[in-house]
Order: sequence, then structure tokens, then C-alpha cells
Amino acid sequence: MIAADRFLVVRSGGARYGLSLDAVREVVDIVSAPRPVPARSASMRGVLALRERYVSLIHLASLVAGGSPPEAVGGTAVVVVIDGAPMALEVDDVESVVDRTADFVGAAPALTFVDD
Repeated sequence: MIAADRFLVVRSGGARYGLSLDAVREVVDIVSAPRPVPARSASMRGVLALRERYVSLIHLASLVAGGSPPEAVGGTAVVVVIDGAPMALEVDDVESVVDRTADFVGAAPALTFVDD
């Protein structure tokens, strides 16, 4: 678990989320449709070509809140590295960087990643 002091605030699916700056590598424009791949989770959009590598593209709000993402893929992704694995989180917008002491930074819901 990452004990972060600073967060990148993003919007996805009408909600705001804080992503630990320790995990964020970059913010990228999604310029081409992701390649579909078989997935257990509806939040998995497929894989995205990023500098001659493929990374998973996951719709952030669908991952956290459950349900299916909107049909249209958004235009922005935040590339994060979790347990050494890069992935792109699809978001609606990137707002700002905040410190842990900001009033609206609260606890995140528990997420479970399934390993095959």
C-alpha cells in the first residue's frame, strides 16, 4: 500500500478521485481506440499502444464503482505503475495536484485485482 502525501485529482464518471503521485508516471491523450482483449471486468477497455508497448486501459469510475463504462472511450488517461506493472486509467479530466491535508481527500474504497 502506498502512503501518499500528494495526489493527482481526476474526474471520472462524475466523481473525483485522488491518485497517488508516487504511482503516476504521466498523463496522455488517448489518440486511437484501444485494442479489445478478453477480460473479466467490464472496466477493462483493452490495451493501448504507448511508446511501442501495450498497457491495459481501464475505465477508472467503472473499476471503483462497478458497472459498465460509457460506450465512447474518453480522451485522457493517467499512466500509473502499481506493483511494477504499468496501466492506463481512463479519466474524464485531470484537475490538480493536492496535498493529503486537503479537505476532500478521503479514504478510497477497497479494490481487488484478480490474478489468473
